[in-house]
Amino acid sequence: MECVVTKDNLAYLAEGRDNRLPIPETTVAGNGLKIESNSKHTPGTQGFRPNAGIEPRDSLSIFEGSVSIDSDKHRYAKDSNGHIHRFSPNNTGVYHWSGSTGDSKNKLELTGKVKSRLQKQEGWKIK
Repeated sequence: MECVVTKDNLAYLAEGRDNRLPIPETTVAGNGLKIESNSKHTPGTQGFRPNAGIEPRDSLSIFEGSVSIDSDKHRYAKDSNGHIHRFSPNNTGVYHWSGSTGDSKNKLELTGKVKSRLQKQEGWKIK
């Protein structure tokens, strides 16, 4: 993918990080876990994929309320609108946002097993 020179890209080059990303650098969240945005989920960034969900700007605060469920490497969080967000770890244990049931173009489809576990473990009502 070719990088187009824009005001945003110049700001990125000047600062050494891409501030268009909700979490531009590896960050330790309030829950003690590390998280960093993946550019494929942010429009306008190099690596953006149109078939990937769009990471919300408040993904850090959503992640801080995330939970794990038995034998699942992912973490899940419920936002104020009742949408479920999934966070996936890389091979070094740093998480990134990886989908939402509220994404209008690329909706995260939870498996029956995941829905059942979240309902039982967390008492979440899942649409």
